Amino acid sequence: MFTGRGAGAIIHPPRAQPRATVETEPVMTSHRTASHSHSLTHPRLAWRPAWVALALACAAAPAPTHAAARVDAALEPSAADLEEDAAADDDAANASDDANASDDANASDDANADVSASDDAAADASASGDDPQPAAPPTSPAEATPSPSTSGAEAPRTPRWTLQIDPLTTALGYVHLQVERALGTHASIYAGPHLRLFNGLLDLDATRTFIGIGAELGVRWFVVGGAPKGWWVEARGVLAHLKADSGVTGIGGYASVLGGYTAIFGGWFVLSGGLGAQYIHYTVDGLGTKTFFPAAHTALGVAF
Repeated sequence: MFTGRGAGAIIHPPRAQPRATVETEPVMTSHRTASHSHSLTHPRLAWRPAWVALALACAAAPAPTHAAARVDAALEPSAADLEEDAAADDDAANASDDANASDDANASDDANADVSASDDAAADASASGDDPQPAAPPTSPAEATPSPSTSGAEAPRTPRWTLQIDPLTTALGYVHLQVERALGTHASIYAGPHLRLFNGLLDLDATRTFIGIGAELGVRWFVVGGAPKGWWVEARGVLAHLKADSGVTGIGGYASVLGGYTAIFGGWFVLSGGLGAQYIHYTVDGLGTKTFFPAAHTALGVAF
């Protein structure tokens, strides 16, 4: 703006117009806020840069209210609560330690009891003079179940020996005593003395007589096993020294093939019988028999 004319004119700088201020809703009213708001609208500060105004505005920000402080104080746990939580944690830790200690003590007691029982068993075995035997392994259900053949009383043992006499040949004048021994389950062998001491049922009317002394040997084959009992086939032979009443001597004998059966009752009483064929050459000084003849076998005796 110019005043006056000519050289004496005075140039006045233009007067700054106050800037319009934007009214904002104050957060809170205080003396500090009012003074800073006034300073921002002062005409002398209008030409200052915008950053100065921004710094002043930040400085004028309101302080935290007492309500916010009270909320923070309410959310923050008190010392008493902290002490109660710590005491509860200590109690839980102590209870866990006590439980672990109890379990360890029980396990130790069990182990000590087992060791003591083992020592007692070893001491008893030592006192009795027997060595301690290891415990038998557990058995399976199949082994634990007794089989019919092993349950109850033990099956009677099968005899291996028999002693028999033939009553039929004795009635005919020929005395046979047989001692039999089983050889395995399918075979047996027997032997015994052979005696012809008197006239038998077939020579009752004879006026002369003779004697014979010898031995008999026989072998039996048991068809289904189980010797010395069961079904068998047999071959036997007799050889004897003969002497007539006239003093004449000779050799005689016979051979037979038979089939039959032997039964043993009560584990000791023997009954046996069989039929077959034989050739007899048993003569001396015109006495005796020389022919083919049916063969028969009867026997009774004992088994052992």
